[in-house]
Amino acid sequence: MPGIGEKAAAQLLAEQFGIEGQLRPLPSEWGGTFQVAAEQKYLLKIAPEHVPVARLDAEIACILFLNKRPGVTWIPQLIPPLRNVEATSRVRLYRWIDGVSLRNVTPHGPPLLRDIGQILGLLRTALAEFDHPGAHFDFTWAPHNWRWVPQAIHVFDTPERNEIAEWTSWLDNVDLNPADLPHGVNYGDANDDNIIVRRSDSGPQIAGLIDFGDLHVGPCINDLAICLTYIMMNKRDPIGAAVKVIEGYHAAHSLTDAEAASLLPLIMGRLLISVTKARQRAKKDPDNVYWQVSVRDAWALIRQLKKLNPYLITCHFRGACGFEPAPTGHAVRQWVKNNRAGLHPLLGFQLAEEPVTVFDWSTGSLGLGDFQDMADVAGSTRRVFTQMEEHGTRVGVGRYNEPRPVYTTAEYMLPGEDAALVRTVHIGLDLFMPAGTPLYAPLDGIVRTIVNNPGDKEYGPLLILEHQVDDLTFYTLYGHNSVETLSMWQAGDRVRKGDKIAEIGPYPENGNWVPHVHFQVMTDMLDFTDDFPGVVAPEHREVWLSICPDPNLMLGIQHPDLEYQEADPDNLLARRRRVLGPNLSTSYDRPLHIVRGWKTFLYDASGRPYLDTRNNIAHVGHEHPRLTRVARQQIALLNTNTRYLHEARLACAEALLQTLPGHLSCVYFVNSGSEANDLALRMAKAATEHHLVATLDGAYHGHTQATLDVSPYKFNGSGGNGCPASTVVLPAPDTWRVPDVSVTLRAAEALREVADGRAPVTLIHESLPSCAGQLVPPADFFQVLYAIVREAGGVCIADEVQTGLGRVGKAMWAFELYDVLPDIVTIGKPLGNGHPVAAVAVTEKVARAFDNGMEYFNSFGGNPVSCIIAREVLRIVHEDGLQRHALDAGERWMAALRHLQASHPAIGDVRGYGLFIGLEFSQPGTCRPAPDKAAYIVRRMLDHRILTSLDGPDENVMKLKPPMSITDAEINTFVDVLEKILGETMMQV
Repeated sequence: MPGIGEKAAAQLLAEQFGIEGQLRPLPSEWGGTFQVAAEQKYLLKIAPEHVPVARLDAEIACILFLNKRPGVTWIPQLIPPLRNVEATSRVRLYRWIDGVSLRNVTPHGPPLLRDIGQILGLLRTALAEFDHPGAHFDFTWAPHNWRWVPQAIHVFDTPERNEIAEWTSWLDNVDLNPADLPHGVNYGDANDDNIIVRRSDSGPQIAGLIDFGDLHVGPCINDLAICLTYIMMNKRDPIGAAVKVIEGYHAAHSLTDAEAASLLPLIMGRLLISVTKARQRAKKDPDNVYWQVSVRDAWALIRQLKKLNPYLITCHFRGACGFEPAPTGHAVRQWVKNNRAGLHPLLGFQLAEEPVTVFDWSTGSLGLGDFQDMADVAGSTRRVFTQMEEHGTRVGVGRYNEPRPVYTTAEYMLPGEDAALVRTVHIGLDLFMPAGTPLYAPLDGIVRTIVNNPGDKEYGPLLILEHQVDDLTFYTLYGHNSVETLSMWQAGDRVRKGDKIAEIGPYPENGNWVPHVHFQVMTDMLDFTDDFPGVVAPEHREVWLSICPDPNLMLGIQHPDLEYQEADPDNLLARRRRVLGPNLSTSYDRPLHIVRGWKTFLYDASGRPYLDTRNNIAHVGHEHPRLTRVARQQIALLNTNTRYLHEARLACAEALLQTLPGHLSCVYFVNSGSEANDLALRMAKAATEHHLVATLDGAYHGHTQATLDVSPYKFNGSGGNGCPASTVVLPAPDTWRVPDVSVTLRAAEALREVADGRAPVTLIHESLPSCAGQLVPPADFFQVLYAIVREAGGVCIADEVQTGLGRVGKAMWAFELYDVLPDIVTIGKPLGNGHPVAAVAVTEKVARAFDNGMEYFNSFGGNPVSCIIAREVLRIVHEDGLQRHALDAGERWMAALRHLQASHPAIGDVRGYGLFIGLEFSQPGTCRPAPDKAAYIVRRMLDHRILTSLDGPDENVMKLKPPMSITDAEINTFVDVLEKILGETMMQV
């Protein structure tokens, strides 16, 4: 039906409201919807003749009712018509709500989704006191009114017709009676076009709900079901998105058990109605784009939901309301508790009376070793059974509800909205005994599954029994059996309590695990036939713990360490604030609880991996096994102070000097980069006999008093006391904003002012200033500054704490990029891959000047363990070709970032060398910093489990200085995620 034109609409607007303005047609179901630009902005809606007046009157009455409700600020304000004008309810004028429709907002993050749910819950509370005759009609779009769909199924072609029939058949068999649900007036149209979003300092928020033309009386849960239908579209994890909305709704208005159970059927009903209506309308008016706006997405969601188990979905929805996720979970747990004494022992003897060894295989476990150790099944088997022997036990136990880092293959990944959901939480109980150990049926049952799941880290031979007790049905699972177990049973066989049902299998036939049985209890099979999850994502933990109760309820093992206890991050943070310095900062608004590292990844306590693109200290990769090995060997032998002769110290110094220019001939070992720079300044003072130090603006050289005094990043920042009299600050070499020649001239002029005719000056610098914004100085920059310093008899210190050891790719040390020869080079904790070892390399002349009669002693700077580790780091850098890797990987990374820059103007500049890269975000087309956009990107990168950080004077430069082990695949992941974030609408606002 064609809508009213702009001219006629403008006339109605003037006649009924006395307003003249610019009208812009908006997409709508029937036309007649306009944005009005006058002194204010308005929304004008003109209903066609076929819409009953009673429905329009109900809409007006409802809006007026809500406008009077205190606290209801997210409903459009209705503008009354002029007095003495014959108005009609077909013409309605509302104040415009600024924002964008949810359809045009990305991303839909958890806070926004909860906000949507909360608004709908509050709206339900408000509408509980409203009624109107015009809302009492048979609304065919209402989710509970899906039963008309089968009568219209002829409009579909055969494939779609079959899909519709399959779902309507499912709905027919769902135990749902809409009449039993709480009823009231529903808003009726909480779709993604009618939810308006605005940006705030804390992120996107709901600005308002518009279009109340679908008010109807029905089950009050309809509004939530309608909203979820649209929220779940175009989501990789539609159930996860729905859960956040439900959490917000339930917090504002409590759902009943029956309402939680009704959500999926009502969502499905709305989807079927939507695609059927769209097909009917396409036949009548194929050119009406608005009528088809969601049909493709609706079909995609229908097919997405077909792959998921309805019972599991409902368990998630129940869990979001705080209900027991699995309806039978409590009953099964209670039956097992009450009947445990009558169960047959799984291993043939009572574990309640048996001493056991409980293994800690949690993410932060010291007993697991590194990832290479975990992959060594033979070695792991020796360790497990040796530990059991040492404890004098014949049974080892792996814990239930324990997140583990051992599940690393792609099969353990689930689609997540941002990062993949990693299945790490173990929902069975492991019993370690030798291969061949027999297993016995705890109670009568029927063989539901007997199958071999071959492959690395699979179940191997798997047995699942079904048990029917009283009015309950539940299941027990036995994984990692012997191949012989497969010939013992067939599906459907009856098993008697006490029957031998399986044998523990050896590796690799048991799925390539340490010999054990994975024992699990399930309250529902969730449509699985030949498999069942034994590990789940931490985000889904509470749901699965309800579906799969603790198997120890059947076994009765008594041990104080059997129950896994995960540290509460909030409690850790509170303890940290209580016992550590209050200004010891943490990363991110909600700090991460990191317990393990490996190569380029850090792992939180739940086993989730985070790609680390910011940690240059873990130079050759987190927890490198070669470093672990040499450290373990040396610390078991000797670690003492430096007053004794030791080969490790000399070998490390000699190896380090071989990487440096020949004029540097002497090494002093210390414990950190700050200490290295502190010592370097002390040496420079001894060599020049003067205190004056020149530094670059924005520089950071450490946290000792001496290094803070030459760190404008600190003394000009919050809590700083300004520039000391002994420090001269030179302009930062920001070549993106200032031409190369000007950058060098400005710095040279500032340096000459203090060097000409005055005492010698010490220059301390990073060759690629980091905290100043990952700057890349001009090619002649340091040559000019060095010449001025040397002419005045000064000393030059190159701070290589962040840039050394091959990170810049083209050279081993960043100062070599500029063809200068420092008098002193400082090296930080990357030398020890994070172990507290650092170094100061100096010329013979500086060393002699420092040898002024005062003893230099550093108790543990250069201790045997530190030097063994540092020497091994140098070997790894050389033997693994990490400098060349930094060059090649860095060039590819920067090329990819520059490709993004061409289409995303928020990227102002890409600069750096090797794996030391700066990504500056600016206002499009300018050099003006864009710290808000930069901060948004860092937060969103964290959502994708990528760790980044910002620096620079305006906190708008992303510093990329990852472990040198970063791979091309990991770099590609970073670039892909960044591209996605740059395209999000919340990035553009």
